[in-house]
Amino acid sequence: MDAETVAHAEALLLQTLDWDYLLKTALRHKVMPLLYWQLKTNFNESVPAEFMERLRDYFYLNAARNHLLTEELCEVLALFERNGIRAVPYKGAALAESVYGDVALRQFSDLDIFIHREDVAKASALLHLRDYRKERPLTTAREAVFIKIECEHMFIRDQGRVFLDLHWGFAPTYFPLKLDSETMWRRLASTRLGKTQALSFAPEDLLLILCVNAGKESWKHLSGLCDIAGLIRANPNLDWETITRQAKKANALRMFLVSLSLAHDLLGAAIPEQTTQAIAAERAVRPLALNIKREFFRNESAGRGISHVLKPAKALDGLRHRVKFHLRLALTPTPEDWTFISLPERFRFLYYLTRPVRLAKKYVLHQ
Repeated sequence: MDAETVAHAEALLLQTLDWDYLLKTALRHKVMPLLYWQLKTNFNESVPAEFMERLRDYFYLNAARNHLLTEELCEVLALFERNGIRAVPYKGAALAESVYGDVALRQFSDLDIFIHREDVAKASALLHLRDYRKERPLTTAREAVFIKIECEHMFIRDQGRVFLDLHWGFAPTYFPLKLDSETMWRRLASTRLGKTQALSFAPEDLLLILCVNAGKESWKHLSGLCDIAGLIRANPNLDWETITRQAKKANALRMFLVSLSLAHDLLGAAIPEQTTQAIAAERAVRPLALNIKREFFRNESAGRGISHVLKPAKALDGLRHRVKFHLRLALTPTPEDWTFISLPERFRFLYYLTRPVRLAKKYVLHQ
């Protein structure tokens, strides 16, 4: 924190604050460890002792869990490596290490591993041997369809105490995005993870991935912006021209620019002049970023209807891609559709007709 930010925070601490709201909001936005660390480091004497004790308990509970998850992640990565599967840990512990320098300073609850699509079956079998089970067990035919339309499998272990997301893409197919994962594989680097070394995405690729991830979730957590700002701070020599070109090619320029605009405005992320000019040149970026800031601290339970489901479309480049998103979202069957009504495999095409009915029942009729 720079001197100006410290002074501003000190002025806020002189006011009457709702400490319960502060803790609840920090947990919801997944920034509780950063809040504790900054208050302890810069403002320990200005914060009520009782609140700091509560926050400290949350911090160390999170830190202990993070270290256990990091150990498990390293063991799974070693298992994959022994069996010839190249795997990249990202988000979670890997991001905490590379951006904050300490796995305790990020709030995460699962393990995220990126692999090649063709290794999904083999990796799934290895995880099963390690007592993981799929959140959604599927038949062989439906598994093949699932891998084509989705981007990740969730695995669960120890009665829900450990969650692992196995990724082979960065967004489901109803997002008209074209991130070049094969080029990213060729640019992999090495990073420290716990007591071992692991593969990592190049900083430029990781920045674009984080911006896309924040955009497809409609920037609902402050932690996503903290990760983006922290990555920029940790990598002062980023190739911004390459990242911007990749974002355009991936149909993710708006996601990229809105994410950077928010990270700059809210967290002081340093972005180059050409990126600032690109933000100003894209007419939809500033209004969208302003609207996100206005809604940032609204009650999370508000707006869970159909508008919430369609919200990510605002982050897409151009009308054509937004129309594609709406059509694909309305018509692409998912495991929820397969359990909504059970049809024989030969009538699988009928799920394209039953999906709109299920969505209407879930988001419109129950509002």
